[in-house]
Amino acid sequence: MCTQLTTFARYYSMLFAADVVSDIKTPSIHRIAELDTYDLAHYAIYSVSKIQKMVILNTHYHNGTTETRPAKYVDLSPVLGRNIQVKRLTSANTIAKNGTTWGGQSVNSAGKLVGEEVWEESQSGVV
Repeated sequence: MCTQLTTFARYYSMLFAADVVSDIKTPSIHRIAELDTYDLAHYAIYSVSKIQKMVILNTHYHNGTTETRPAKYVDLSPVLGRNIQVKRLTSANTIAKNGTTWGGQSVNSAGKLVGEEVWEESQSGVV
């Protein structure tokens, strides 16, 4: 009997978390609750006292069958400037068991990243 291997969301979330802090020598993560909305959470990743990265979590529940997933836009220009790079953790819906990507890459059954890594560019600071 052959069993199809699946890479679950927890694996992607750990990959995401490791990638976010991997190039910062002394990372410190702080939630910026005053920017939060009912379905967006904001986190600043600092090195010493300077913001290096921002993480924005879209917590809007979307099951993929009842509605179109709403687009969310956040202006990061006051914090990170106008020219920024964005790497996204995406999935078709909140409860997806496959089709999740981190920066355009997925994880195969051997646990290896496959596909080309994608970084988006923003010249306005809006993501």
